[in-house]
Amino acid sequence: VVDYQSIAEQSQDSADFALIVPEIPSGWTSNAANLDRVGESDRTSWYMSFVGTEQQWVSIEQAKATENWAENQVDDAIAAETVTVGGSDFQIYRTEDAKEFWVTGKGDTFVVITAIASPDTINAFAQQVAEQLK
Repeated sequence: VVDYQSIAEQSQDSADFALIVPEIPSGWTSNAANLDRVGESDRTSWYMSFVGTEQQWVSIEQAKATENWAENQVDDAIAAETVTVGGSDFQIYRTEDAKEFWVTGKGDTFVVITAIASPDTINAFAQQVAEQLK
C-alpha cells in the first residue's frame, strides 16, 4: 500500500503542472505513485495506480505533453466513443481483454486513465480528473 496523497504533496514542487490527486472508493488502495521523467525528455509524468474490490484496477497518468504522447499510452486499443464527464471530453479506447483507456487533455496537460473496472467506477475517477485538470 502506497500513500499516494503524501507522495503527491512531496512531488508537487517538482512538477510543472497541478497534480491530480483523486479520492478513491472505500475498500480501494494505491499500489504505486510516482513523478518521473518521460523517457529522455525534460517532461515529467505523474502516475498513480489503484487496486479495488472485485478485481478492479485503475491507473491515472498525467503529463505536460502532446496529444501524441497520450495516444501512445493506449497500446493497441481501438478508439470507441467520446464521452463528456464533468465538462471534459474523454476519448475512450478499448482492448479485447476488457481494458479501457480514457484520454483527455486541457491545454498542454494530458491525462490517461487506464482501467479494468465497472463503468460507474471509471466514471467516478473521470469526474475527479475533469474537476482537477487545470
